[in-house]
Amino acid sequence: MRDYIAARKSGASAAAQQIKAEVIARFETRTTDGAELVELGRVIERFHLGEDL
Repeated sequence: MRDYIAARKSGASAAAQQIKAEVIARFETRTTDGAELVELGRVIERFHLGEDL
């Protein structure tokens, strides 16, 4: 998630979207247990709420 947070903070939305897509792909192909996706969802929510990460 550090890379996603760094991308969002720097304004690199394409990089953030790529990271998000990779996390979702790993979940969809069952190469992860979903914990990474849950963590990403929490980070995205915090950005939407305007919290400083």
